[in-house]
Amino acid sequence: MEKRKIVKGKVKEINKSNLLISFGDRFEGSVSIKEISDYFIEDLNDMFNIGDTISFYVLGYNEKKGKFLLSFKKIRPEYLKKPFKSEISETKNQFNNLFKFTKDEIKKWKK
Repeated sequence: MEKRKIVKGKVKEINKSNLLISFGDRFEGSVSIKEISDYFIEDLNDMFNIGDTISFYVLGYNEKKGKFLLSFKKIRPEYLKKPFKSEISETKNQFNNLFKFTKDEIKKWKK
């Protein structure tokens, strides 16, 4: 599994502040309650069940614990308070590259 990829895993364990996710017999991952939602969650059991197969975003790998660090909310904007808080910085070419890319993509779709 690679960082910044979306992967599917099964909920193996539900704790008060995190989920333990299984990826077959080879890997395990952990999802902190902070990576599930920006909103208050009283009980993770209200959202998840043992055995649920769910997609997660890979944040990284914790060498100490031997587990992947995962995010549920990163690929689900409805769980983010500010899903569009990122800003695009102006570049040397301004937005010309983006504009050209967009025009080229539209041409491809029209074909």
